[in-house]
Amino acid sequence: MSIDLKTIKHISKLARISVDQQRAEKLTLKLRTDEVKSKNIREQIIKNSPQDNEDYFVVPKVIE
Repeated sequence: MSIDLKTIKHISKLARISVDQQRAEKLTLKLRTDEVKSKNIREQIIKNSPQDNEDYFVVPKVIE
């Protein structure tokens, strides 16, 4: 979902805040490419588990 100037004006009216044209243009979302920055860190994450397990992250039971 993209946020255009019309949507920003509508939301600002509903929220009863004043947003001028220059400020509204800065609030619109800019598209960026999706890219994976961390690859193959599964083993590092599993090492942080309180209990040893190879398949998933094990945490202590909270509710009995």
